Amino acid sequence: MPANASPKRQIVKDLRIDSVDNWCSKSRRDCPAAEEDGANMMQVTEATRNGWRVVTVTGRADHETADALESALRSAVEANSRVAADFSALDYISSVGLRAVVQAARAAQKRGSEFAICGISGMVRKVFEVSGLHQLLQIHGELPC
Repeated sequence: MPANASPKRQIVKDLRIDSVDNWCSKSRRDCPAAEEDGANMMQVTEATRNGWRVVTVTGRADHETADALESALRSAVEANSRVAADFSALDYISSVGLRAVVQAARAAQKRGSEFAICGISGMVRKVFEVSGLHQLLQIHGELPC
């Protein structure tokens, strides 16, 4: 880092070497190295537990996966009166991922459904706190069901 650069201004990219001459970002779909280790992937599974529809999200909620996240959460909200988004296996969430969560929470509010986020930790928790969403959304350390 140059002597005059501030750590706050330094943009750090999560890079992975695909070959000696080819660098690629883990978030790029066309990066073979990222695809091989599943870095682009987000997996969503659903189950019903004690009257709650639990949507478990694994991986990264970023610009490439946010639409799928929003769709999964909204579908669960439309079909169930109590939905819990389990983020215990979520490694990363971007602002677009946060937007997907907020849109699902709004859809639940319009329907009069209960919507909770559970199991967030580490950097994902920090993102919710910095954004202020932890004050607006129902967030639990563990699943409410």
